[in-house]
Amino acid sequence: MALEVIEQPFNVDLYGYSGKVLNQNYAGTGKPLMDAMWSEIKSQGIKNKGINYWVYDKGEMLFTGVELEQDIPAGSKMQLKKIHLIKYVRWKHIGLYSQLKRAYDNMHA
Repeated sequence: MALEVIEQPFNVDLYGYSGKVLNQNYAGTGKPLMDAMWSEIKSQGIKNKGINYWVYDKGEMLFTGVELEQDIPAGSKMQLKKIHLIKYVRWKHIGLYSQLKRAYDNMHA
């Protein structure tokens, strides 16, 4: 898939987890973060929109999150990440997590 430049605002509140990416291993970083997020969501029956977001941040940080359809339960360990963009680039990967490195390389190029 090609990069899409979206020139309209995008605002979303995501809940999930973040971590430092080592050696550009996004799949190796993101999959465990996402698994922890989904484990908490399922174990607590948290209603959500079901779309995974991976936010590539400064300093090789990666945030994996999802939009909730309810307030976050008390005691949740998930982090809130508010995304407010005027314009942005979107890359949608559909496929195996093991193919993320190749997809990232293609996106970056």
